[in-house]
Amino acid sequence: MKKQEFYLQATICDYINKFYPDVLYRSDLSGIKMTIGQAKLIKLIQKYRGWPDIIIYEQAQFISDNFDFFYQGLAIEIKNNKSDVYTKFGKLKNNKHIEEQEKMLKKLRNLGYKAIFGTGFDNIKEEIDNYLKGRQL
Repeated sequence: MKKQEFYLQATICDYINKFYPDVLYRSDLSGIKMTIGQAKLIKLIQKYRGWPDIIIYEQAQFISDNFDFFYQGLAIEIKNNKSDVYTKFGKLKNNKHIEEQEKMLKKLRNLGYKAIFGTGFDNIKEEIDNYLKGRQL
């Protein structure tokens, strides 16, 4: 994780803590600089690569005119800008790391999570607010 993305992640965590103090979430630490020994230990206990930066463990149900949505939680892979993930034509970038992250987001979607790339503070804040304020369980 780039240093700038780490500070964006820290700002998002601060936002959740301030405005949603009772919400259960986890912020991934994989972007933290570790010694080689620490990195090897972490690798021993992780089966998959590409875990999202933040997972909010709050179920949500959204009711619309046509159908209802039910989510197990909200998973966000944090990026500074849309251009870090998508080409100018809106396609996913041809990048091994981005493809691993999208593969994990897809697995989480298949398990009932809303799983997205969040791009920049305003976009991520809006996604969190819409998710947490809109849930009707």
